[in-house]
Amino acid sequence: VVAIIVTLIGIVLYLEMNSFQLSPAYPSYPNADINEKYIYQIIKDNILMSMPSIENEDESNFANYEILSIEKKSKNHYYVYAWIVESKYSYINGELNEESGSSYPCRYELEEDDRVFTIVGKDIPRDGDYYKDDIDSYFPVYLREKIFNSQENGLVKDLSEGVEEEAKSYFENK
Repeated sequence: VVAIIVTLIGIVLYLEMNSFQLSPAYPSYPNADINEKYIYQIIKDNILMSMPSIENEDESNFANYEILSIEKKSKNHYYVYAWIVESKYSYINGELNEESGSSYPCRYELEEDDRVFTIVGKDIPRDGDYYKDDIDSYFPVYLREKIFNSQENGLVKDLSEGVEEEAKSYFENK
């Protein structure tokens, strides 16, 4: 009887662990080793093109991001998981001002053809009640804690400081 109970507990634990790892909300893909120089600029350009347009010459958009992980979805398809910080700055009378900004995780789907990468998809979690469900749908389990703690772990602060430095340099050298 004890052996049957122990066996049943073992089976339940095994099924629980495997259902967690193989969640239908997010399949597991192997990590990919891609040199980030091949994808850095296309992702940055995509972020900047997605931002609201600039209204005058004293304003400009800036963005910074960190790749959290890259996974190989299939032969020539990859998921790039990133945390993005984007801001619009103005520079009036020698004073730098952040006019607007946002910070969010993003999943890019890239297609590769002879080391040339093209963005073929982009998923950004929705705000509010949908945020957690979208994180669970778009991001692997091993990244979720980093995403949910992005303020506390300094990720947003570091990326924001990089955006501000880029804005200062841009306007001072303009």
